[in-house]
Amino acid sequence: MKNIDQVKLDFVAKWGLIGTKWGVNKTMGQIFALLTLSESALSTDEVMEILCISRGHANTSLRELVSWGIVTKSSPIGSRKEFFAAESDQWKVACLVAKARREKEIIPAIETLEETLLELKKLKTNKHQKFLINRLNLILEFMQMCNVILKFVSVSEKSVIASWVQKILKKF
Repeated sequence: MKNIDQVKLDFVAKWGLIGTKWGVNKTMGQIFALLTLSESALSTDEVMEILCISRGHANTSLRELVSWGIVTKSSPIGSRKEFFAAESDQWKVACLVAKARREKEIIPAIETLEETLLELKKLKTNKHQKFLINRLNLILEFMQMCNVILKFVSVSEKSVIASWVQKILKKF
């Protein structure tokens, strides 16, 4: 029979694999899961020891999680170590992840599409150019819709989104 630490580590391992399906590296997923299940903040050394990862990998993943805002860093007075804790409000985590995805993926995609469309429009008009412009405009329109949705989600209160989702689900 497993003990609580084994169950916890199994979850952490599985959450790391789930993270890879969401476009997050396995270690980031594992660290976030480990911190989420920890009753107190953990040091980098503790994270490294528990997950059997290198300092570099731990530091890089923790820095990224902190930049997303879903992990906080603290350094208690009298300690030279930094400690990390996961945000416990899962709604806030979802909003912060939506914001990070929007900034790192959606906005650059929109900028690339807009730049490409400007370049295409400068060229001599031909049938292939019209096809490309139409196709890229469709992608741009979709990305702009994603941008609006993620912007809305990233700044909304849970109650606002919950009622919005309930309205959508009633239509299905």
